[in-house]
Parts: sequence; structure tokens; C-alpha cells
Amino acid sequence: MSDQPNDLLGSILSGQNRKLQVLAAQGLVPLAPEQLVPIQIALTQSPDAEISTASAKSLAEGDTELLIDFVNQHARDRELLYLGQVPNARVAEAVLRRRDVPRTVLVSLAEVVPPPLQEVLVLRQDAILEEPQ
Repeated sequence: MSDQPNDLLGSILSGQNRKLQVLAAQGLVPLAPEQLVPIQIALTQSPDAEISTASAKSLAEGDTELLIDFVNQHARDRELLYLGQVPNARVAEAVLRRRDVPRTVLVSLAEVVPPPLQEVLVLRQDAILEEPQ
């Protein structure tokens, strides 16, 4: 008996099925957010412009609450760095407010987040003390 979500995940990541990658980039495959969001973030780096653009658009326009939940419960460093830069201010703010966000991610985001979110960083005194830059 095969594990269908893992088979689907493998098919997407292998890159052998472009149509499946396009669907994943658009967020239209039946995977849990903790599986789909990292795939979409990886697909933003695809050399295929249609896939990378679709993935970036899907993440930028995705369900805010779903993305915030992902940030709070499942996101790893690479995903935090990406989601901290999406145009959705609530998602980016969730990244900045996450207590265990790596300080290196905060330093990288400090250079690119808009002024309202820079104020959130200023309030992160714990992070400033640990990583002054």
C-alpha cells in the first residue's frame, strides 16, 4: 500500500511532472499546509518562470490565517526568511514576532521590511540585545 501524500510530494519535488509542479505552485494539490507551503517556497526559485511566478503569487495572495498558522507552528529558517518578505504585512509581522525566529533571519529582514514592520523589530528588545546589527 503506498502513502499517497508522500507519493505526491515526491512527484512534485522530482520535477518530472511539470503540470503537477504548476498545480503545486498555484496551491492546488491536496497536501497539508505544512507540506505545501515549503514546496511553494522552493518553487519560487524554479528556473521555469511560470512556476516561480505562480508560486510567488500564490504565497503572496494566500490565506493569511493559514500562512500565519504555518509561521507559528511549522516554518523553518528558510521559510521564515521568505515569508517575512511577502507583501502580506500580517504574515511578515507573524515572522517578526515569533519568539524563536533565528536572529540571522531578523537581521536579514531588517534590511527589507517596510517602516511599519521595522517598528515591530524595534520592539524586539530581546533580539536586539542578542543580535545588535
